Amino acid sequence: MSGSRYRVITSSSQLRVLFPALLASAFGDGMTAVAIPLLALPLVHGSGRSSFIGLCVASYTVPGILPVVFCRKWLSRLRAPVIVRSDAVVRGIGLGAIPVLDLAHALRPSLLVVALGVSSLLHSWGSAARYAIVAEALAEDTARQAGNAVLSGFDQMATIVGPVMAGLLITAGNASVP
Repeated sequence: MSGSRYRVITSSSQLRVLFPALLASAFGDGMTAVAIPLLALPLVHGSGRSSFIGLCVASYTVPGILPVVFCRKWLSRLRAPVIVRSDAVVRGIGLGAIPVLDLAHALRPSLLVVALGVSSLLHSWGSAARYAIVAEALAEDTARQAGNAVLSGFDQMATIVGPVMAGLLITAGNASVP
């Protein structure tokens, strides 16, 4: 794709504001690949550690399927920006509870699983809504392709850079920081 296809993205005031936030969110998601296992390890001892880490990783993604199945009629009535904001708020509450509980020495295995589960509740809809916003903001097919490529690139970049960022933050603080 030529550079002019990507320049059209910056012509949208909505995307100029949204894309940096989505990039930061993608990096946060990438950091969880390191943070979740490191948070889970000290909470459980013995042979159940591996299963608990698997449960934590699953709870970070699987509950997002529930609204897809049970709330699709209600959620499909909402505009894409509302869904993205709602996902960000719910995700922030769920993930934000983890360092608060950890700093208060109240983080327990069940609370970690619940917090991770809450954080994922609207994420499937929020992820899909990002692409709907691009479709609404960019009228031309080639512009939408460029916008969607940028969104996909954020996720791919975060998969590589996010774990490195998490490692640096955890080295400087603890696993509840990212």
